[in-house]
Amino acid sequence: MGKTRRLIFAASFVAILVLSSAGAVFGATLTAYTVWPETNYHAVGLLLFAEKVEEYTKGEVVLNVESAGSLGFQGPDLLRAVRDGSVHIAEMVTTGVAGDETIFGIRSLPFMIDDWDSARDFDGMAKKYYNEAAKEWGQKILYIAPWPFAGLWTQKEINSIGDMKGLKTRTFDRNGALIMTAVGATPLAMPFSECYTSLATGVIDSIITSGTTIRDGKLWEVLKYYYPIKMSITTSMTNMNLKAFEKLTKSQQEVIEKASAEVEEYLWQLARQEEEGNLKICEEHGCTIMKVDQGMQDELKKLGEKVSGEWIDKNPKAKPLYDVFCNKYNH
Repeated sequence: MGKTRRLIFAASFVAILVLSSAGAVFGATLTAYTVWPETNYHAVGLLLFAEKVEEYTKGEVVLNVESAGSLGFQGPDLLRAVRDGSVHIAEMVTTGVAGDETIFGIRSLPFMIDDWDSARDFDGMAKKYYNEAAKEWGQKILYIAPWPFAGLWTQKEINSIGDMKGLKTRTFDRNGALIMTAVGATPLAMPFSECYTSLATGVIDSIITSGTTIRDGKLWEVLKYYYPIKMSITTSMTNMNLKAFEKLTKSQQEVIEKASAEVEEYLWQLARQEEEGNLKICEEHGCTIMKVDQGMQDELKKLGEKVSGEWIDKNPKAKPLYDVFCNKYNH
């Protein structure tokens, strides 16, 4: 990643645009942002994207990658940050920005997707709808890539739905919170950066997430058990400010799209490896990978269907996409 340059910090983004007499951009230095540390594979993907863009444009377009939330924006801020031009490009978890644009919350409807192939298929179906929504926010989706399946990580052993009652669980979206509420647990929302301390001090005793974030935060030090319930498989999208994109020359735009397609494919392959590799790492550090009781899984799926139906009723904009997917997979 040696070609990727970094900003030490700027209160706002810095853009250097060299204009021709006709107004087209010959060269541009743009800011790309992620809240994740460089060890996270989504951050790795953004760094790779920056490297490819610089290489393919022969240095005409340079992306300064800011990782680990260095500019202060949190996940829910990023749709607005790209729209406002505070950053030109940002990798964002779709469910994290669903508070601003509800259709992006559909990917985490509980227990709707339970394997990698249907997850990839869903994202192919979703691009049309996602791009329409992104355009309304003044941005263009460059690429979409998944997170591994989210399961339940706990400090105590769980053998049934009844055992979930009383858990204090950090959830990453409203749909997960509704499931935990339905089983008698208390869902809490908090930034990822606060999870370790909250687990260590008893503010929470469980978390719904993937092995990737457990590894990133070394949460195996404060958790004991993992239940692969596959509550959801969320995704990240990397978006670019539309005005910044349109200022580039046609050939530069084509390079952006080429690099985007290559990085998307790379991250899909990497995500599957991440799931297996990170669970192994967590197990090596003392977490026990538990087998989920089928009766418990079936009960959770029924709750998921109820939550999904209610969510779709409240978010009619997402219904056409939901119907297309469910009709194909007989949900």
